[in-house]
Amino acid sequence: MMWNKIRSMSLLLLTCSFALFADDGSDHYMLKDEDNTALKGFDVVSFFEGSPVKGSEQHQTEYANVNWYFVNQEHLDKFLQSPSDYLPKYHGYCGWAIRNDKLREGEIEYWHVYDDELYFLCSEEALQNFHDDPAGISEKADDNWQQMLDRKP
Repeated sequence: MMWNKIRSMSLLLLTCSFALFADDGSDHYMLKDEDNTALKGFDVVSFFEGSPVKGSEQHQTEYANVNWYFVNQEHLDKFLQSPSDYLPKYHGYCGWAIRNDKLREGEIEYWHVYDDELYFLCSEEALQNFHDDPAGISEKADDNWQQMLDRKP
């Protein structure tokens, strides 16, 4: 009986891992709504300007099978010119959790731009820890993230 539970849990973890890293031609982004809107409709470019604001339907695009909204045409154009410059680090997962070899969703209200990259964190504590040592945390998180990607089924 215990073996069946362990086997069932292993299969469940394997299935979840596969869903997380499935290669369906698009990246898997956290921080998207059920209607496939990235960042709860916030303009990703505005985070880099220090004041996140909601985008509008007038200025939107689809990228990586996710809908991205922008506050104006200028921000949309910046994004379209080089989307990889604006995409959240670790697909929006919490950088602090990844540094600790865990996978937790980042929260839209806990963010930080460091070294021209947008990080989302999962709590006020994680955000404060990131503020205290962004270089050390991002370096360790980068290593762990790569290991997580290498472990994908």
